[in-house]
Amino acid sequence: LAAPVRATLETLTRLQAQPNSPVVVLDLCSTKTQIVAAMQDQPPNFDPIGGHPMCGSELSGFEHAHPFMFDNAPFVLTPLPRTSPQAVELALELINVINAQPILLDAETHDRWTANTSHLPYLLAAALSLHLPAESAPLVGTGIGSTARLAGSSVTMMADILATNRENVLQALRGLRFQLDGLEHALREPAAEPELIALLEKARQQYQSHIIKDKPNQ
Repeated sequence: LAAPVRATLETLTRLQAQPNSPVVVLDLCSTKTQIVAAMQDQPPNFDPIGGHPMCGSELSGFEHAHPFMFDNAPFVLTPLPRTSPQAVELALELINVINAQPILLDAETHDRWTANTSHLPYLLAAALSLHLPAESAPLVGTGIGSTARLAGSSVTMMADILATNRENVLQALRGLRFQLDGLEHALREPAAEPELIALLEKARQQYQSHIIKDKPNQ
């Protein structure tokens, strides 16, 4: 199932009307808690497992597909208590075929982590785009272009993601606001320049260790 989260939730209700033959159901949604809860209520002939490939871009539609989109990308699986070993094995085989990297997580951990690594960056990109004065547009370059690119994502898709991971995203926003406050304070006070430099150096180190080190392009 590859659709926005709320469309996938609705699809799961319609799947219950299908014939009673055994079937493995794998979704590709960016939030997992509500999906896994809905999968838990499927009829016994369904063998569900949650999934989320961490790849793609802000561009939507078949015209933006490319054959190496999944290459070396993290691919999260969130098995349910009812998920059979055979369904897990099949999902792992699919992940191997597309050369992605499997990560098994529970749904709650997945949603907490992606609030910081995916959903918060989208809101930050949206805020940057909203903030940009029109008069500055002639000087848009690679800096804001690469930083704000996620604002070009499908609004339908992102609204579903934010609505189904609301509390985790709000917590991530609070953490970001704390960091922005620290940077603002250090910038506001000339005497605090050493503090500003220390924060920027820590940010550079964490970028190198957490974000780009041995990570695929996402």
